[in-house]
Amino acid sequence: MQEDIAYLMDRMGEEGQVPADGTAVRPIRKLTRRLNELAANLEQNTALMNSKLAAIEKDMATMKAGSPDSKGIAELKAQMEADRKAQQAEINSLRNAMAGSGIQNVPTKPAEPTVSGTMLSSDKERDEYEAARSEYNNGNYDKAIQMLDAFIARYPNSDYAGNAYYWKGESRYAKSEWSDALKEFQLVVSRYPNSWKVADSQLKIGMCHMNMGDHANARTALNNLKRDYPYYGRIDLVNIYLNQLD
Repeated sequence: MQEDIAYLMDRMGEEGQVPADGTAVRPIRKLTRRLNELAANLEQNTALMNSKLAAIEKDMATMKAGSPDSKGIAELKAQMEADRKAQQAEINSLRNAMAGSGIQNVPTKPAEPTVSGTMLSSDKERDEYEAARSEYNNGNYDKAIQMLDAFIARYPNSDYAGNAYYWKGESRYAKSEWSDALKEFQLVVSRYPNSWKVADSQLKIGMCHMNMGDHANARTALNNLKRDYPYYGRIDLVNIYLNQLD
């Protein structure tokens, strides 16, 4: 979705359809930011859901079919899936709003597009990225870092490159390697500003500074997150950390 919007904005500029003051772009940028936030939250929640579902399946295997406990777990599993679909529906709704925004004469995106010279990710890339992230979810942080490094080396221009650096940061953060984790998160923000993980990286930058005792930079990072992503899905956590820094 980010690629669709970036393509749209680039082509609008090329065709000279955007006023010099940028007023026509502002609503698009707002939608883009919201889409990025939703996509990041969806990825994070999906990973959490998969972890919980694995535990649920294990519990259900020890229960008799039709027992009260098994029914309750089945209902929880259905609710988690419904929540995931609701998030995806909101993303689709925003995308449709973009398509129906009233902008005229916008060319159709080609079937095999490139965005800023970057080919869109293949299924193979996505599968390798997900395999590396699964190692993180399973607590195999060193293995995750190794696989993510290999992924980045193999697909330096992948749409998942920013996310890969983010999960490298999370892996190092889980190992309490605050300084190294901070570098990974800062790289996501500076090098991949359109990544789904920019807002999450900004949060982690603040948390790394907190763990290193640098409260001034922690406060700056968290306030920047609130300013740039007011609809961020974990804004409550941002406020908790800011209150701790007061």
